Amino acid sequence: MHGRALTGADTDALIRFGVEAYEGADLREGVAAFSQGRPPKFDD
Repeated sequence: MHGRALTGADTDALIRFGVEAYEGADLREGVAAFSQGRPPKFDD
């Protein structure tokens, strides 16, 4: 892949998106539900 060089703002955004996606309660609940063979119970 080829494109422009990442800036500091790009790096900050990638870190923020990663934290939101992988350290959130929804992901933890989804993984727990999957491993327990049950539907997930998300807080809406």
